[in-house]
Amino acid sequence: FYLKLSKCSFAQFQIDYLGHVVTTGHVAPDSSKVQAMVDWHVPTSLKSLRGFLGLTGFYRRFVKGYVAIAQPLTELLKKWAFLWSPAAQRAFDSLKTAMTEASVLALPDFSLPFVIQTDAFGVAMGVVLIQDSHPIAYFSKVFCPRLAKASVELAITIHPLKPSKGRTIQIKGSNGDALLLRSGMILEELRNFEYPP
Repeated sequence: FYLKLSKCSFAQFQIDYLGHVVTTGHVAPDSSKVQAMVDWHVPTSLKSLRGFLGLTGFYRRFVKGYVAIAQPLTELLKKWAFLWSPAAQRAFDSLKTAMTEASVLALPDFSLPFVIQTDAFGVAMGVVLIQDSHPIAYFSKVFCPRLAKASVELAITIHPLKPSKGRTIQIKGSNGDALLLRSGMILEELRNFEYPP
């Protein structure tokens, strides 16, 4: 293969890569993309709303509770008629604010243990993947209202862990999670990890 020297950078402390700014041990959203979100006009069509949600969704791992914030907007995608409401406006403004306050995330060090912090809030559930007291990523998902909060928290704990099988993890959540450890499916998933004493 060949490299074009004009497109190469060597010995850099910071690089812009696929919409992210990567520095030593950290990654953040590209500031020009964040500015594009801030400058986005109120959507007047489904196409415009999809564009906004697509752009913000690309950076969802930087925002705690992204799904809960965006939920009123994603509900508009399910309806036959596009009807912008005060709830949609609040969600639109909140999502813009959340994107401007997005966390700088640490890059994972696979030689260190991971901590998973779970929470369920409103219509969604969330997880923060932490290492050495620094967030690595946020995950969130809308859940079915029939599920108990504890089962939701434990269920979402498993999702971000799948690529980390064999690694040491610590899970922090509500006390209700302990009751669900009797579930065979959950035990089967969790047995693939190491836990600190």
